[in-house]
Amino acid sequence: MLAARVVLRCVIRRLGTDRSARLLDHIRADLRQHGTPEEVAELDAAERELSERRAREGGRPPKAG
Repeated sequence: MLAARVVLRCVIRRLGTDRSARLLDHIRADLRQHGTPEEVAELDAAERELSERRAREGGRPPKAG
């Protein structure tokens, strides 16, 4: 098991990423391959929302109302 962790660490370093990002990429790929159309649509919406949040300066927008 230790050898697998060392190899994984080397591969992740070579890809220029970290374990969290790699795990999320894998989960996204699984959802796209095995998810229902509704689940894929939810994933797409969440990805758009995350992208918009990261693009904004100053954090979250003020609450409406």
